Amino acid sequence: MGKPLFQGELVEDSQSGKPLFSGELVDETKETEKRKTPTDRLKQFAGSVGAGTLFGYATPELTQYAGKGIASLPYPAAKVIGYPMEAAGIMMKGERNLAGAAGALAGAGGDVAGQIVEAKGGTPVAVTMAEIA
Repeated sequence: MGKPLFQGELVEDSQSGKPLFSGELVDETKETEKRKTPTDRLKQFAGSVGAGTLFGYATPELTQYAGKGIASLPYPAAKVIGYPMEAAGIMMKGERNLAGAAGALAGAGGDVAGQIVEAKGGTPVAVTMAEIA
């Protein structure tokens, strides 16, 4: 914490001779974060839904390539886990639209939960935890 800041001009009190300021004390500790407008909240919501849809739609490939990567590790247990995971990714391609819809719902739910915590005055960590949960 530094010295207090004042907005205004430095003037001298003629009676006491002490310096005074012709303005208000600027509180540096006060958060200057602006409140989100409904448009900002809608943009955030749309971004969360869009990202959820994208990741849901890409889930089959993500699962397939993660399984392929795990199966390529030089451990016997890796092949036991990796090959079925790769096969699951291939089978999931038929349900791509359902995965995209599930991702959209997850993105929407997480964003709504985060915005509720934010509106109630939650800390940034609490907002993030609500979005993830």
